[in-house]
Amino acid sequence: MDQGITTSIKSKLFENLNFLVIATENDDINETTKVVTLLEDNGCNSCLIHDTKDESTTNELTSSKDLKKWYIKTFGSKNIHFIISNTSNFRFYKIAEFDFLVPIVTPKWVTACISTRRHLRTSLFSPNPNHFFRNFQICISTYSMKFSEYIFYSELINSLGGTITHVINNKTTHLIAIAIDDPAIIAIKEKGQNNTIIKSVYPTWLVQCFKERKYIDESPHLITEDQNNSEHLDDIWRFVLDDVVFSDSIKYQFLKNKRFILAMNLSMNKNTYSFFLQLIKNCGGSIVRYIEESDIETCDGNCYIGDKIGTKDYELSLSKGNVELGNLIWFFHMWSICEFVPPNTNLLFEPFKKKIFKSSELILTYTNYFGRQRSYIQRLTEMLGGISTTELSKRNTHLVSRMPVGKKFFQAKKWKDRCQVINHLWLERTYKTGIKQDPNSSEFQDFKIDEDDILLTLGQYNYKLKQLEDLQALKADDIMNSNNGDMTPIKNDDDNEDYIDTILSPPIKSISVSITATEANKKLLTSFEGISRGDVIDNQLKDEMVASKELSNKGKRSIETSANYLKEEIRKNNDDEDKSSTQHKYEKALFDNIKEAKNGVNEVIQQQKEPTPVQCTAQDIEEETKLNINVHAAKEAENTRTLKSNEIVLKQDYSHLFDGLSQEDNDKDQLLRTNAITTTPNISRHSSKLKTPTAIESNRSRSFDTSIVASTDSSGGSGRRAARAKAEKRLHESIESLNEFEKNSKKKRIGNLLPAEIAILEEKKQNEKLAKEIVSKLRRDGERENVLQFSINAISTGCHEDIGILDLEILNQFGIRLYPEITSDINFNTVIAPKKMRTAKFLKSFSFHPLKNILLSTFIDDILKNIHIGNNDFFQGITLNDYKLKEFDNSLIEKKTRQPTKLFERAGIVTINLMNDLIGGTEIISSILKCHGIKHTNVINHKKFGISDIVENKYDNTNDEGNNTGKKRKTTKKRIRLNDGKFIDCPNYVIVATKPLQAKKLKKIMNADEELSNKNVLIVDWDWCVNMIFNLRC
Repeated sequence: MDQGITTSIKSKLFENLNFLVIATENDDINETTKVVTLLEDNGCNSCLIHDTKDESTTNELTSSKDLKKWYIKTFGSKNIHFIISNTSNFRFYKIAEFDFLVPIVTPKWVTACISTRRHLRTSLFSPNPNHFFRNFQICISTYSMKFSEYIFYSELINSLGGTITHVINNKTTHLIAIAIDDPAIIAIKEKGQNNTIIKSVYPTWLVQCFKERKYIDESPHLITEDQNNSEHLDDIWRFVLDDVVFSDSIKYQFLKNKRFILAMNLSMNKNTYSFFLQLIKNCGGSIVRYIEESDIETCDGNCYIGDKIGTKDYELSLSKGNVELGNLIWFFHMWSICEFVPPNTNLLFEPFKKKIFKSSELILTYTNYFGRQRSYIQRLTEMLGGISTTELSKRNTHLVSRMPVGKKFFQAKKWKDRCQVINHLWLERTYKTGIKQDPNSSEFQDFKIDEDDILLTLGQYNYKLKQLEDLQALKADDIMNSNNGDMTPIKNDDDNEDYIDTILSPPIKSISVSITATEANKKLLTSFEGISRGDVIDNQLKDEMVASKELSNKGKRSIETSANYLKEEIRKNNDDEDKSSTQHKYEKALFDNIKEAKNGVNEVIQQQKEPTPVQCTAQDIEEETKLNINVHAAKEAENTRTLKSNEIVLKQDYSHLFDGLSQEDNDKDQLLRTNAITTTPNISRHSSKLKTPTAIESNRSRSFDTSIVASTDSSGGSGRRAARAKAEKRLHESIESLNEFEKNSKKKRIGNLLPAEIAILEEKKQNEKLAKEIVSKLRRDGERENVLQFSINAISTGCHEDIGILDLEILNQFGIRLYPEITSDINFNTVIAPKKMRTAKFLKSFSFHPLKNILLSTFIDDILKNIHIGNNDFFQGITLNDYKLKEFDNSLIEKKTRQPTKLFERAGIVTINLMNDLIGGTEIISSILKCHGIKHTNVINHKKFGISDIVENKYDNTNDEGNNTGKKRKTTKKRIRLNDGKFIDCPNYVIVATKPLQAKKLKKIMNADEELSNKNVLIVDWDWCVNMIFNLRC
């Protein structure tokens, strides 16, 4: 534990809170004791010490599932609110922090809370070294950020320990945006916020920090007014995607053998999308590329990531039965724990459900929750359609509280007419069922609901539900396999028991039961509408019944069929409030089992003492089974027809998904108006647009948990299971062969492309056909070719950012190929700009081999304008000379750019030192210089540097240009021309500085060194470099 911890005046600061203190080998036992004393002196309810030396038993637990069971058994009844530890290196850290959402903080949090007399933000004191964003409160502007991007970057920030804020205040450290005209940036300026405190940065800063797993200086990623934002952002994206590598590729391979189907509705721009693909591959996963949504049925994907349920690709992935259906939150959770987990273990890991609240109906705040618990509540509120706030005001409609204490709690209770006070179970069940629950129900007014059951804590709803469903399946199996007679109590074996059993119900000494197969069947079906207390308690006991083996097997099949059919009906009506009472009762009953178990034990025992057998025959059960199977088959056939009739492709509207992201309703309205959703990757805003395909939500729903059906099916006999397994294996092998054949056939036609990429190709073909028709109208009678043909491969800068796909195809018909980015596989020969510019693209274009044309943007404008108005005469007299920039001699530039070596190579400069405060960022400047022959750039800290920080320019002039024989020959001495017209010899050191003071300091350092004082040193500014590029001479 930390040294120097002192005692403090006693208070009630930690009243009602339970703490677990982790003691490691490196901790001083005396310091650990002092921490415990501090907690107790300031009113904590309980404080336990866990010594990591005693974790030998957990070393045998290799899976997180087993480790979770151990944690439940060990700490399940302790109701731990905080864990105090100097390290995250203990066995159950990930289970506690990321699964049970228990805040884990260093001892400094304790002393800091005592000194300030309030509970401080827990993320500031995280012991996890990956949480290097712990001191940052980051606001993500939703002005131009799509829904999936907002979720993506929010979860990325959370995974690095940062805090997301929905409003800008004096605690905000960063604003993530993509343009200088973003309303959030404008608001900061208008409100007079100090720009040195709030840094407006591109999302590229987040990506680079994430890839390198460390804090990166924001300077190159800052959004400033003195640059072309669009081009600057493109250059930075190119750098972080191509040049920045992941620092931990070997460690993070938890997605090995996982093949991801990415939904069409993942609304991201192309750069974010590209980074996401890189991230999946870096974690060991792969991407399943499919042509049409229907191809999902035959693809080999086993994981799906999408925004919401109800889309066609979601339904098809669900119907496969072996695909894990998750979202972006699920992905980053796995990255945080470095392990694959099924998405159905948490409510927020699965594709989001339909929102059921208007923003004015759910304005929710919370109290007595800490750390990740708050983020969980905020996200759940947003997905329900509401708004979450950190403060309680008369605007709030709901307050979620974990305990019946605190100022917020008692104040909201006074406002009971306008503000409902509920526990988190109300929030989770409302989202799970899709039905607005009654907040006045007694189960939602229990503010000690998780004191005795750790699985009723925040975030465990799905896990709890799954445990209860497994118990029901197990009970049904016990009933059908037992023999008639009195039931003898069986003591659980600690080595074999499921740890959850000891939590679900108290031990029972003796219960007798006599029940026949038909009654068991009725009882199981009834349990899905309202499970009695005895049903759960009986699960710990072994029922004995008298029934023939044939009757038992038939009864089991009837139960399986009936239960599966009922579950199908429950989930088909999940989105319809009037038809969802069965599902509501089912969910409510499962959780009522635990809460009322103690009160119902005596009554259950009394009822079971005098059972009333119900007589039935094997024929009764067989007829019931046939009836259920026929009804189920009819429903399935109807659902299949409904699905086919509803396969209508629409343009996707994501606006409703943004509800609740802002604090004020008027902000939200603005957000909905300004968020334009496009297909991933992002295509031009003008001309032809790609539609985002999705399917209308059909009446059919297959959203039930396949694991439930699987658990029910498991009650069949071993012989039937073995036969079914063999049949499934043969069928699987046949389907795999067919899939492989179809996949190979499609690859021959379209290559290994994503669905969005296929859609782009399809639209490109359509636009190409339309472009040919438009251009053909300009031909004169008898002409077979276009009236005009160029041979231009051009990069545009400062213009034509919004040019449409159709216009690009029209230009292509004239031999003008316009590209948005500079790539090595294109032989560029032209740059198009509205004027002489200093952008990265413009400066890099002078390295084209050769640069034939420097054209005005009006060249493209005039061509397209006259094409669309059908002015054929325009094309009879057009020449490139009419559109060349007058500031440059195009013929001279073409001659110089045909030389075999680059600009700075010809001057003997291959290494340059750059001050890190250069406007535009050293990464961008380095990329420009390297295009012109610089081999190595060295970045110097402008605040603190010495002679050892400066790298020498070592040019080997023994091999000069034009010498293709490989033999050394004598060459002319390299000389550099300065701004005043004077020449100097090739410098030994070249430094690009920004301020005269830097130059003076550099000269002083050089002169002070005896060896360097005789060296040739060239100190220049960036303008000198730009002029050399424009003149193509040094």
